Amino acid sequence: MIEYVVLKNFKCFDDLQIRVAPLTLITGRNGVGKSTVMQALLTIRQSYVARYLQDGLLALNGDLVNLISGDEVLYRQAQSDGFDLRVEEAVGEADFVVESIEAD
Repeated sequence: MIEYVVLKNFKCFDDLQIRVAPLTLITGRNGVGKSTVMQALLTIRQSYVARYLQDGLLALNGDLVNLISGDEVLYRQAQSDGFDLRVEEAVGEADFVVESIEAD
């Protein structure tokens, strides 16, 4: 089971870490990033299904989510040209870091 979701330089987040429990609700006002968290998880899922992850790539566009291009998802005030999507589990960590942004 996923214990943490970590987003760095992804859309509206410079650095976000969310602890996930067996039941986790994501709530808040409009524009605070609820959809962004879901888009990150869906991006990881569709990249896994499309077998992009084994090559160190992310599928930004697909059946689950369409993020247009890497430039569109990079945090506006990012200090680097890449973003980091990470899920951490009790038995290990799956880290998906995009160092240079390219559309799929």
